[in-house]
Amino acid sequence: MGEEIVYYASDQFQDKLNDTGVEIRTFNTDEMIEAFREFGKDNLYQVVNGLLNTVDMMLPRLIEETKDEHYDYMIYDSMFGCGRLLAQKLNIPAISSVTSFAHNKESFDQFLNAIAATIDSEDIAKSDAHFETLRKQIEAKYDVSVPNRFEVMYNPGDLHLSYIMKKFQLDYQSFDNSQFYFAGPSVLEPTDSGFMDELDTSRPVIYISLGTIFNQNIPFFNKCFYSFKGY
Repeated sequence: MGEEIVYYASDQFQDKLNDTGVEIRTFNTDEMIEAFREFGKDNLYQVVNGLLNTVDMMLPRLIEETKDEHYDYMIYDSMFGCGRLLAQKLNIPAISSVTSFAHNKESFDQFLNAIAATIDSEDIAKSDAHFETLRKQIEAKYDVSVPNRFEVMYNPGDLHLSYIMKKFQLDYQSFDNSQFYFAGPSVLEPTDSGFMDELDTSRPVIYISLGTIFNQNIPFFNKCFYSFKGY
């Protein structure tokens, strides 16, 4: 019979999911992105605070819509700020889908310490204060555990599915094979959109991407156009 799936996604992806057979529930992401950026986006400390700042926009709805439903397990993107929190509320097995390089707490702490060395101590203290305030508010309001920045940033699950092969990972031997499955990339048969046919390939073609969060950063792309205009 297969799996019966409820899929939460941002509204911009609904058209891509309509024919998959899953039940789609969408979020409007504009307000969430605004909340995510409230504490800045210049360093990892600010990014973690931004993720915590989006919890009130998503978790109440998720709890309300799933409270009378039964799920055997949940899979969430490792960067989805409410993934681990909802798994705690539902008390079900959690699988973290890792689309970038995997981290464990040790590697994350090393990364954070390296970043801390480049940031003014007053800025770190300010970010620390914001983190503690947000963390305590969320724990008290939703009866969940938010123990550290690593769990906010990477939402560890009972199992982690990574789409980057194990030996491409940083310090790949540090990952517990019972918790990490390195599946490799999900390669689909490409469909021809005709886009490449419209490009002037007599000159170099440069592909630049900021992912799906900051892909409307017009000033950045204008700088790219200026920098590469002579190619």
